[in-house]
This record gives sequence, structure tokens and C-alpha cells, in this order.
Amino acid sequence: MEERIYSQLIDYIQGRSSDEEKDALFDLIQQNDQVAEAFYELQEIYQPSDFSWNSEAAWDNWKIKKQKESIGGSRIVPLFTIKNILKVAAVILPLVIALTFILKPDPSIVVDTEWVSITTMEGETREVALPDGTTVTLNELSNLTFDANFTARNVEFHGEALFAVAKDPSRTFTVSNDITRVSVLGTQFNINSDRESGKIEVAVLEGKVKLEAVDQPTNFVFLERNDLGSYSINSKELIKTTTNAENSIGWKTLVLDYESQPLNRVIADLEKIYKIKFVYTDERIGNCTYKVNFQNYSVDQVIAALEFALDGQISFNQSEWVIDAAPCD
Repeated sequence: MEERIYSQLIDYIQGRSSDEEKDALFDLIQQNDQVAEAFYELQEIYQPSDFSWNSEAAWDNWKIKKQKESIGGSRIVPLFTIKNILKVAAVILPLVIALTFILKPDPSIVVDTEWVSITTMEGETREVALPDGTTVTLNELSNLTFDANFTARNVEFHGEALFAVAKDPSRTFTVSNDITRVSVLGTQFNINSDRESGKIEVAVLEGKVKLEAVDQPTNFVFLERNDLGSYSINSKELIKTTTNAENSIGWKTLVLDYESQPLNRVIADLEKIYKIKFVYTDERIGNCTYKVNFQNYSVDQVIAALEFALDGQISFNQSEWVIDAAPCD
């Protein structure tokens, strides 16, 4: 990467860029993976309030660091404390957040002077507005925890949620658990960190996202619209595939659209969203691909749409829907 772009990125992070320069660099970060990687690394090193740095020495250090990585060296990230940041806000903002939730008591929301924790119960979804303008829609059985001061845009999350991250070119927004970390500037993505499935998935609806393994910082992928990043908890393998990202938020919208997808994939989504169970009269049916869509359907409408797509019959037997259709092979 050119030293000129490197210097521009530091100015960008430090808040010294003009509005036009910010817009141009924001677009470049979204379009160029190499620039995006450099930005996220620099974001960890330079905070907006840290003005005492030597650009020439920093450039040399960064080049040495990249050379070490190219020959298998470890990734070293200098740590800086944030100095004198928004002292007044550090006192006022936790009080505002606390009052917001205290005035409307809810046992699923825990607030103290340092952090806020929000948990959803089974069958419950909840929309949360964060202090920076980011909106998080939590699916059931999920937990969101964040610093009440919110001087840094970092949250800890477990479960499934749609994040609509407010654009802030000077501060990366990160979503972490003990296994993976997602870093963004401003975008929409769905994250599902359900441990029972053995994997963590991130589907991007808008913008650009960096997904990385916490214990393997060099193991990462950049994801754009309709990319799906999947991290295997057991094998620690991180892969990127193409998907219809809108389907990832079917739990919220009840809108699903499949183009030549295996029936097993369709059924898995329907079972999760509608809390129903399907079985096949012939397991080979599940491997067949179909084109089918659902537009905020009731269960009865879902069954009717499936019967039409499969040219088969679906009957209810006790607690299961039984799919009877001709296998494709």
C-alpha cells in the first residue's frame, strides 16, 4: 500500500480530514480490501485523541510488522490508553442510559454505572438504540452488553441480531464474543452466534464487514453485500460464500426468497422461524433444489407454497408436517 494512502488513513482516523477526503477514503475502504485491512489495524493503534505520534516512525514500524506477518511472524498490536476523552460525557451518559431503563423497569435489562446488559427471552425480539445511533434488533435468547459510557463503539454479543450500524468514519464499531470479532464503519449485517450449531455466521446486507477469529487475528475475511462468513468453532475454519442476505433476517421480516436452493436449507429456515417440525417420506427429497418464496406468510400459507413448489403433498401428523414428494434423482 502507498505511503500516501497510509498517511491519509491516519489523518482520517485522527479527524484531520476534510468532509470530501472522508467520503473518498470511506469509499476506498469499502472497495479495497488491502486499504480496509490497513485501516482496521491502524484503528487499533491510533485513537482519535492520541495526537502525539511520529508518522515516519509509524510508517516504518507498520512496514516491518507486515514483513513479519508475511514470513509467519506474530501479530503485534500496540495498546494505547484513551486520554481525557469526554470526561463530562463519562459522567452524564451512564446516568441518561440508566434513567432510560429505570423509568421503564424490565428484569431483562441490567444497568449499573459501568455497563448495560440486555437479554431477550424465548419467543421475544427487542430493538435497542445505542448512543451512537446504531440500532440492534435482538432475536430471541440473545444478550447484548456494552459500556454505559460508550466512548468506544464496542459491544459484546451472544445469540442472533440484526445490526444497523451508524456511519462514523473516525470510529470502528466492533461486535465481539470470546471466539470471533466483527469490525465495521457503518453497515447492516446479521450475526448468529448460536453455539449449539457449532458455527458463527455473519451475513452482510449493506456495506463492508471484517470477520476475524479472536485467537487468530490473521484468520479473517472481508464480507460485502450478500456475502456469508461462517466460522467453525470446532475446526476453526473461516470461509466466505454467497447468499441472499435478506433471508438471514427472515426471523424478523418473515420474508424468504430462494433461487434453486436445496430443500433442506429452506426447511431449516422455516423450522427456526415458525417453530414447526418437518419430516420427509423419502430423505432424498431434501437434497432437491427448488425456487420458492414466502412473503410474511402464516403457517398455512407456508405449507401451501411448499406444496405448489414441490408438486407434492404435506400433511400434519401429531406434531410434525410430513412432506411427500417425488425425489429428484
